[in-house]
Parts: sequence; structure tokens; C-alpha cells
Amino acid sequence: ITGTADAPSPVFSENKEDFIIGGTFKQKVDSKFVKDGYTKDETTGEYQAKEELIVAKIGDKGYVSLNDAINAASLGAKITLVKNIIEDVVVPSGKNIEINLNNRTITNDSDHTITVELGASLTITGDGTVDNITHQKAAIYNMGTVTMESGKLTRSKEASTSPSNNGGNSYYVVHNNGTFNMNGGTITQNGYYSSLFANKSENGSNPVFNMTAGTLKQEGFIALKNEETGNVNISGGKVICSEDQSLQNWGTATISGGELTGMVTTFSYTQDNVNYQATTNIEGGTINGDVRSWKYINKDVHANMAPKINVTGGTINGSFEAIERGDNGTPVTQVDFAESGITVSGGTFS
Repeated sequence: ITGTADAPSPVFSENKEDFIIGGTFKQKVDSKFVKDGYTKDETTGEYQAKEELIVAKIGDKGYVSLNDAINAASLGAKITLVKNIIEDVVVPSGKNIEINLNNRTITNDSDHTITVELGASLTITGDGTVDNITHQKAAIYNMGTVTMESGKLTRSKEASTSPSNNGGNSYYVVHNNGTFNMNGGTITQNGYYSSLFANKSENGSNPVFNMTAGTLKQEGFIALKNEETGNVNISGGKVICSEDQSLQNWGTATISGGELTGMVTTFSYTQDNVNYQATTNIEGGTINGDVRSWKYINKDVHANMAPKINVTGGTINGSFEAIERGDNGTPVTQVDFAESGITVSGGTFS
């Protein structure tokens, strides 16, 4: 893209059009370079969004899409929604922004509702909703850093009815490949096939979920699944799955506060002569449900060792259980407590 003050047009591009959404030009700009929804103020010469099309603002400047606002945002900029939108939103690498939902709703078009790329940071504030209505797509797909202070994340069209029937529309509300800090708000859906929050690497990452406040709630299926390379730290808030597992841990999890309603399950398994042993540290908080050690039988291969469950504090309103089993529906073998990997040196139990 080039341009000079005395050229017939102050902007010229050989292979790109529809890119001007702001700026002031003394001379006429070829209209093919001006993005749809933007126009020139003939008094000031500034290009700006048409008032009736504005959906998001940075300060007083409006944009006709949230992606336009994000791409124009400077480091640490605060973007405020002013209308409900249908858009697949991307926070590109290098961006560090805040989106104030401002009592509005972001619904996806066809992809993940908000994708946060590796090297990007997003903070979510304000009341409002981020919704996804498409099969195998998340409300938040994170490879960077997300901090949730308030708002609601959901999948309002989730159609699953059982662990074997996705209903043609099911997925995690949050798929976290990076770092997700939850300091408030609610993440919820009514699902029976997909976990609500998946702390799951797809790019060789070590995903981290830190929860200090807020609520994760899915009654019928796993609320929080932490896979092998993941790390979960719960110091506050509520994780609710009264009919199944509030936490299914295949990696490392530490519970030092908050309240979990539903079973807390920790796994081990053996694959290709490699032993995988998850660790759950219970240091505080309240668990309203059983604490289970599960030696998983992986394709007829028995786990060579038990998972680790270290209880040094907290309140457990449930029982300890140690089993060896394959998938749900397969026979269950009780494991002697001495071989369960559970150690207890503190806490309160009922």
C-alpha cells in the first residue's frame, strides 16, 4: 500500500481493497479502498463508520464489526459493544484488549465465537453473553491468554442427550489451549456429551486454568476436564455437576478453595509402555461429592500405577473410592485403598 500527498489518490494498493476504516485524507480516496460501512466526513476529511451500522466503539470512535475494532485497537484498548452481533471474532497475535459486553450478545456465524490466537490477550468484562450455536465449535477457543471478569459464556443450542448421542450439535463452551483466568462470570450449558470446559492442548501447549471466582455449571456431564498436559488451580468460585463429575483430572489439579459439587475423579493409565499418572492436590475448599481414584484400562491394557490424590485440607462431603475400569459401562473392580494413590493428612470429612 502506497500513497503520496500530490498523487491522484493519496492511497493506492495493487492487490488489496476494502481496508480503510479511519484516517484523515485531504484528497479524494478511490472508493474501492474504503471498507463497506465507512464513509468520509466531508467537513473534517476523516473516514468513520456510518452511525446506523456501528456495533462497537473504542472511546467515541465507532466500528461496523467487532473485528474491525480489534484490528484498530492499540495495546490495552477497551472495546465496548453497543449492539448484539453475529460474527466470528478473532483476537490476533500481538493484541492485548478488553471487550466490555455491555449487556449485549455475541453469537457466532459459523466458527468459534471468539478465537484468541497464540500471543494474544483478551479480558472480558461487563454483563452480557458470548454464545455459540454451531456443532463442534466453542464460545471461546483460546491459544493465548483470556481473563474473564464477568459475563456469561454458553452454547444455547447444545443438543446432546447422552454420552453416546451428541444430537448433531455439541462441543465445549470453552476449549483452552493457553491460559484462562476466571475471576467472575458464568460458564454454562445443558449438555450430556461434551465437557463444559476442556483444558486441552491441541498444539503441544501446557494449558492452565486458574479459577478465583465465578461459576462453571453443567449438571448432566463433566463440568471441568483437565487433560494430560493441563494444570488447574481452583482457589475460589463454584464448579457444579451434581449428576456427574465436577472435575475430571488427567493432568495436575490443585484445589485450595471454592466449592465443587459433583464427583472429583483422578486418572492413571498405561499406553505404549508409558505410564500416565494424574495428580490432584486437595488443600482447601469444599467438595460435595465423592473423591475417586480411577486406574483406567486403556484398550485392555491395565494401568501400572495409581493416580495421586493428596488431601491436606478442605472439606469433603462424600466418600473416597478407588476403582479399576475401562470406559463407562465396563466392569468395575474395586482397588484396595493402600494401592489407590490416595493419601490423607488433613481435612474435614462427612
